[in-house]
Amino acid sequence: MKTVMSILLVAGTISLLTTPVTAQEELDEVSSQIWADYHAHYYLNDRIEWYADTGLRTLTGNIDWSQAYARPSLRFHRYKAMDIHAGLGVFFTNNQGADDVLEIRPWQGVKFFWPKFKNISFANYFRLEQRLTFSSDNYEFGLRGRYKLSTRIPIKKALHNEVFDPLFVPLSAELFSDFGQRVDPLFGSRLRLDAGLGYVVNDDWVFEFHFIAQLSRSGKTETLETTEYILRFQIKHLFSSKDYRKQRDDLPD
Repeated sequence: MKTVMSILLVAGTISLLTTPVTAQEELDEVSSQIWADYHAHYYLNDRIEWYADTGLRTLTGNIDWSQAYARPSLRFHRYKAMDIHAGLGVFFTNNQGADDVLEIRPWQGVKFFWPKFKNISFANYFRLEQRLTFSSDNYEFGLRGRYKLSTRIPIKKALHNEVFDPLFVPLSAELFSDFGQRVDPLFGSRLRLDAGLGYVVNDDWVFEFHFIAQLSRSGKTETLETTEYILRFQIKHLFSSKDYRKQRDDLPD
């Protein structure tokens, strides 16, 4: 019963967040992208985890736009119901027919684990990003806040109460909002909805496939104008396998 209630809570939350999407009658532009990334995790000790992700993002069907990135990070496990995160992202965007863009992105975050049910738990993830963007002779600085509500539903565990479940369904809804001067007024504020399927190969490797629907706001009109559909493939490599079964439902994004 608790499992059913938790699934309904996720569905209800995503439904509320997608209300502006269904209310928008016409969208000026629709694009599709493919993201592929590799994540590495290693516990420095019982309280500190080092993790990093790197990858490539590109438009499907053409190479007018592509982005490569790397993002080393730290997670501090001090409290059972809360984690503290910090990291540095480096993003390079290649634009055909326009200036290439280099972005340096320090960020800080805190994640609260609530509510929790028997087989499913939720994470509330708040992040603040400082975005330093370089393009030709131009330099811009902006702040962006992010809030993400996420969960992972273990399929066999939810249906048959299995102790260990290699298959799971990741679900999330994330809101982005700029503060002050906007680095990129077209794509700075977003609503991102994510659903996928994950498979635990063993204690060291996890594969995930995600389908993401993303709506962006224009800095000029503040209306939803651009929709992006994203296919994302993730490989997660856990070097500290002894900690994995305890942490497998909460790998950092």
